[in-house]
Amino acid sequence: MPKVYPPHIGAATTMGVLIFHSMARWALLMALLVAVFRAARGVWGGRSYVRSDAVTAFVVVALADLQFVLGFVLYFWLSETVRGARVSFAAAMRDRTLRFWAVEHLCLMVGAVLLVHVGGVLARRTADTMRRHRRSLWCFGLALLLVVVGIPWPFLGHGRPWLRVGQTAPSLLGGDIVVG
Repeated sequence: MPKVYPPHIGAATTMGVLIFHSMARWALLMALLVAVFRAARGVWGGRSYVRSDAVTAFVVVALADLQFVLGFVLYFWLSETVRGARVSFAAAMRDRTLRFWAVEHLCLMVGAVLLVHVGGVLARRTADTMRRHRRSLWCFGLALLLVVVGIPWPFLGHGRPWLRVGQTAPSLLGGDIVVG
């Protein structure tokens, strides 16, 4: 059964955004790990907050913003799963998979983006090196935790592939979206 898309958007567009969102997740995870490592090394190693720490924080914020925009587009315009959940939000709350996509993933990732921004701002606006590292460690560390909890890992019931490349997009409303 063919999927219904808004007139100007097709399966190829949806799959392209999904693939980009999937790949960018790994870039964000790696950047967050580097930022947390650098901040921890600064706190426990007594190192100065240097330009490369600021660049790392900037990259984390930029990647988080990219993921937010891609996720926003998927959530509000492209995702059939979320569209299905919005038809009956009460019923979606009783289904673990629909609830994850309609509420949990969104809330966890928005929380992570907010923490990344707060961490970036607090580190920039603080003069003391130790406080910069400590604030970065707290904010980026908590953001990393939220991202890890909010990712739809393949081993979960609502999971998605480790890397979505050249695959079909699963639909909870029946069948797969095949690009081609």
